[in-house]
Amino acid sequence: MDIIAMIKSLGDAVDGVFGWARQRDSEENAAAVSLGEERVQDQRAADEAAKTIAQRDTVQARKNLAELALLWGLFIGGLMFCGCYGTVTPPVAAATLPSWDGTNQNSGFVGWTTNAAGQTTGAFITAHAVDRYRSLMADYGKAWGEMKPDEGITWLPNGGQTFWIDAQHLDYFMAACRWKRNGRAADGK
Repeated sequence: MDIIAMIKSLGDAVDGVFGWARQRDSEENAAAVSLGEERVQDQRAADEAAKTIAQRDTVQARKNLAELALLWGLFIGGLMFCGCYGTVTPPVAAATLPSWDGTNQNSGFVGWTTNAAGQTTGAFITAHAVDRYRSLMADYGKAWGEMKPDEGITWLPNGGQTFWIDAQHLDYFMAACRWKRNGRAADGK
């Protein structure tokens, strides 16, 4: 063999050894790269699955929240309906004409009395008005505490037909008239 052929064959042998090593390294690297690519694909698949689950959970949470909001709205609406529905409004007393007292339609009021400043100090009333006052105070008088039967009434010496009622008891008389006209229940009945 000649030297050139020997060098060539030695070169081929060395190349074969190093080529085999390179091929082995290349195959190991390819396996590692392939394994890394598989892991990346697995991670992507896991991320997609997590994203899908999160979207599903978000949709479910929104549905639950919408149902809760609807139930809460119905509850509040029901409370408002019940609260407003049960409100009792008292009837408005209809304006009426003064009652007849004998031949006069004056409900038993003859006239008002005032002081120098123009403030009402009381009123002159008839015996019919005194009877109404007594009846109303028997029904509603407890609203102002214990009262004597003719408290606030003064008899005038003109044959027993005219009386005077002071301003405080006149106010009680008018309030009791309104209560009776509006249908308020009498005290203790």
